[in-house]
Amino acid sequence: MNFLQLFSNGIDLEILFKLLIAIFIGAFIGLEREKVQQKENLKEFGGIRTFTLISMIGFLSMLIYNETNSIFAFVSFAGLIILISINYFIELQKKEINGITSEVGAIMTYLIGVLVYFNYLLAIIFCIITALILSGKKSLHEFVNKINDKEFLATIEFAILACIVLPILPHEAIDPWGIFVPYDVWILILLILGISFIGYILNRIIGESKGTIFTGLIGGLASSTALTQSMSEKSKLDANIKSYRILACGTIIASAVMFIRLSAIISVFNLELFKLILLPISLMLFASIMEVLINLYILKKQNHHKVQHKKNEAITTSPFKIFTGIKFAVFFIFTLFIIEFANKYLGSKGLYLAAVISGMVDVDVFSLSMVKLAGESPALIFTAAKGVVIVAISNMFFKGLIAFIFGSRNFSKIIFKNFLITSAVGILSVFLLNFLH
Repeated sequence: MNFLQLFSNGIDLEILFKLLIAIFIGAFIGLEREKVQQKENLKEFGGIRTFTLISMIGFLSMLIYNETNSIFAFVSFAGLIILISINYFIELQKKEINGITSEVGAIMTYLIGVLVYFNYLLAIIFCIITALILSGKKSLHEFVNKINDKEFLATIEFAILACIVLPILPHEAIDPWGIFVPYDVWILILLILGISFIGYILNRIIGESKGTIFTGLIGGLASSTALTQSMSEKSKLDANIKSYRILACGTIIASAVMFIRLSAIISVFNLELFKLILLPISLMLFASIMEVLINLYILKKQNHHKVQHKKNEAITTSPFKIFTGIKFAVFFIFTLFIIEFANKYLGSKGLYLAAVISGMVDVDVFSLSMVKLAGESPALIFTAAKGVVIVAISNMFFKGLIAFIFGSRNFSKIIFKNFLITSAVGILSVFLLNFLH
């Protein structure tokens, strides 16, 4: 296809839609750049018009290349680099350079414009990330100034564990029973360390109380069990500064999010099963929310939420400890072996026993098996619903045990008591399901 044919075949609505997205992306990034320049009275490369045109050029270059196989895309990109370089050296001679951020942003805008042609959703994501990085100059610089050597070393350690150690671990079980898979266990360790690290960073940025709450929300989406382990270990470090209660709040919030996540997963695959578990799960969720509100009220009353980050062990040590994750991984593997042998010798004795045991390891996997059971045997839908509630209750008991073993005394008291209340509500809801049946 030649250039004339490209522009004479009528309007392709999909191409037009993508072009509009490319225009929006360029304008969005350019708006951020121009806003910063006006606010700080800077003279940098480009503004809203320039960045919009750059994004359009990127998109049109890829459109032309894909339809005609011409080298225009490469020429246009090379021309942009040359233009930016010339402008940079001219400004450098005038000594008006305030960095090269806008120039790099312009190149990124061109590449995002190219990406729009192939995947506009991914391009929008890159656009948002780019705008956040460009607009976060002050916050990012302040954050860098606060980073100490131990925190930077911890980041490198985590990168080594995730990017070097993880890929070389076996993906298959290495024990005779097919239980211990090093790759899967290492991912669990990284998850625990990652939650601890995220919590540490959030605490440094927005304060201990808010940071812990947000960590609970994030941890609940990933793994409330792993978060309980992380918070339990931290409660021992923070015991001297009376922050065990806010850590407990974060842990309870993670479990509350777990109920929401569990309900969302089931609702996607089996709406009838979701309707049956909605009341029990909602009651347990309500109990968890009330527990959080009560503990936050106690925090406010006792003034514990105003703890300052002084030179205590929780702050001056590494943001995460590898042995914390390894200890939990050993505990986790031990539980897997118990489940395997229990299923081998007691597996025929019922689904509910499997639910109790499975709650020690993973709520989602067992719940999805209940979705499958309800789908294949609609007559067993009440049995499946009770199984889902039981696995959630078992998981609460198991997390209470984790808090008792790994957490401080004060922390474990709060967690165990609150999880016991939520579990009691869940048990009552199981009897309620029996009554409805």
